[in-house]
Amino acid sequence: MANTNPTDTDEAFLEKDDYSLTLELLPKPKETKVKLPCRIIKPYHKNPYFVGRKDVSDQIRRTLAPGKGARTYRQVFALCGSGGVGKTQTALNYVFEYMNEFQVVLWAHASNHTQLLESFSGFAIELGLVSGEDEAIKDPYAYKGILKRWLDTTGTSRKKIDFVR
Repeated sequence: MANTNPTDTDEAFLEKDDYSLTLELLPKPKETKVKLPCRIIKPYHKNPYFVGRKDVSDQIRRTLAPGKGARTYRQVFALCGSGGVGKTQTALNYVFEYMNEFQVVLWAHASNHTQLLESFSGFAIELGLVSGEDEAIKDPYAYKGILKRWLDTTGTSRKKIDFVR
């Protein structure tokens, strides 16, 4: 009997790596010409009316600010609170204020699994990890796997990636 607990379902979705293509068929990071900078924040724009939250913005900056050299670990900052208190606007304000300090900024739409997979597919295409016209890759989990592999290797071994500007 399958467990229908939404938390378990979400965790299983995030961990699923059984895409239909084998790893041998996926582009290897050393063969990939990544298009940088890549900043995807669609459909959002800078909010000229955003005010305040300087303390939160400073906390985010201290946590996520890029340092010298490649990190071997991921930095995470979570904004928590009730709906309508400004979490998204606070995050967007940080993104628009500091995005030029980052080579890659990806804003994923995660209101459901389908939108999240569509975001991953778009990121993989925009970064140049795959061609949007590649008929061999139609499984959205394959795009997720390709993006995940690239993100996993980028932070720890930049020499494997041929960056294109």
